[in-house]
Amino acid sequence: MGFFTNALNPKAFLFFIMVFSLISNTNPSNETKILLGVYMAVATFIWFTLISISFSKISKGEFIKKNLPYLEKIIGVILMLIALQILYLDYL
Repeated sequence: MGFFTNALNPKAFLFFIMVFSLISNTNPSNETKILLGVYMAVATFIWFTLISISFSKISKGEFIKKNLPYLEKIIGVILMLIALQILYLDYL
């Protein structure tokens, strides 16, 4: 069920396309393609495992209220890193 949730989600599909296009060069080797595929599978597994554990232990509202400042900082740092990566690849 989780596979279909991600495979049929257009935003997830665009996210994976964006990440692959940022990381890979114009002609990646087969090893690079395999490593990126494994990385995406492992990262997705870890992410959804953490989400399911978090939501099963604490109610959604309580978890978000309790950790909102930390979540906002983490998301902000991730978005800044993505922006820096794009700037670096496009202008340097």
